[in-house]
Amino acid sequence: MTGPRRIAVGWLACLCLLAAACLEASTAQAPTPDPAEDSAPAPASQPPLGNAARMPEQIIATPLGAETAPAVTHLPLSLLAPSAAEAAGELGENVGIAVYYPSEGRIYEYNAQAQFELVSVVKVPIMLTLLDKAIAERRQLTADETALVTAMIRESDNDATTALWYELGGAKTVQRFLDSAGVSGATIDPHDWGDSVMPAAAGAELLGKLVEGQILDASSRQFAMRLMSEVDPSQDWGAVTVSSFAAETGVKNGWYPEHDGWVLNSFGYALPDDASPEYTIAIFSRGHATFGQGRQAIEELASLIHLDAASR
Repeated sequence: MTGPRRIAVGWLACLCLLAAACLEASTAQAPTPDPAEDSAPAPASQPPLGNAARMPEQIIATPLGAETAPAVTHLPLSLLAPSAAEAAGELGENVGIAVYYPSEGRIYEYNAQAQFELVSVVKVPIMLTLLDKAIAERRQLTADETALVTAMIRESDNDATTALWYELGGAKTVQRFLDSAGVSGATIDPHDWGDSVMPAAAGAELLGKLVEGQILDASSRQFAMRLMSEVDPSQDWGAVTVSSFAAETGVKNGWYPEHDGWVLNSFGYALPDDASPEYTIAIFSRGHATFGQGRQAIEELASLIHLDAASR
């Protein structure tokens, strides 16, 4: 009887040694990240140029935790607004349009995957990054941050934008927010925030995530949407203000005279006052001879889209 017992004890000892070895391997320390990645040079002083300031990069990385929304269905704009699609065809590659119904998971597009310079439209991703950072730090915005973000959105103030840009750490922080939120296709410029690019589809989807509550918390979303709904009267134009049937709209515009023509962008949200689903819209454009010509083109396209959207 002693022989089998010794064999069993021997096997038990072997199993214990094997379990200890596995535990030691599983608890080995992970490599330490290179701290140089999060280092940041002191910001250089440079005045803003036009509506979109041209500012150098300052790098600070802050992990963000927004949830990624399910994949959406991409459809031609002509299925929603055939007259708008026909009018857009006259502008060709100089315009990108996306209309997003987040509750339906559908984006209606015209040239909506093409990259467009954002100019001051990038101020919305900067605002959302600031709010997301405050949530991660379990705090409210400071009085200074509230004043700066309000001026940035309502008045498109470039100095306020630059101050927040440096506070956040520049392009890398904003880019990481967009990536965490599941918004693909945007590239935040590492040198000049106004030169950041994004397709219209990404712009409409970003606002759709805001409206649907897929990013930020409830109070931060309400704050962001309120700022967009209360822009200065001189900037209350563009993609959604012609939407008279909506109970609430919010908009952010951007404009800049490039050497090959004016860049004009406009995107926002519309919350209808009837049973119609809420939607977001982005109209990005370039190559206009004048500011007035660009604004007229955007508002004509928006008007056609809203008419068709109202009749769905």
